[in-house]
Amino acid sequence: MGIFFSPFVIPVVFFVCACIVSIIAMVLSSRAKERLHKERMYLLEKGMEIPPELYDTRKPETKERRNGYRAGRVWLIILGLLFTFIGISVVIMLLVQGQGGNAAGGLVPIGIGAAFLVAERIIARIVAQPEQ
Repeated sequence: MGIFFSPFVIPVVFFVCACIVSIIAMVLSSRAKERLHKERMYLLEKGMEIPPELYDTRKPETKERRNGYRAGRVWLIILGLLFTFIGISVVIMLLVQGQGGNAAGGLVPIGIGAAFLVAERIIARIVAQPEQ
């Protein structure tokens, strides 16, 4: 058996991918803050007044409820599809290797992915309801 058929490949690849996604998120967040800082410095250099929106980078609490749920729903969709396709690929890989009995192990990530997608649909229904 080669290294690609080791039982540790999937957890290690998942951990590495999670680390890479975390690092990319931190870099993108840092660049956004850097752009905001450069914009404030440019306004100061030109002697212009800095708008109050640039002082507080947090999202205003006066936005609609729907906007607050948007990012969470996007992450649920992404994670749902990711886990679903990981599970499908595990099932296919095990079937191709001739280990059909072990292919049921791929049903776990498929179930997790389906749960994320169902949760997103439930949140979408809750958000679509008018406020009482």
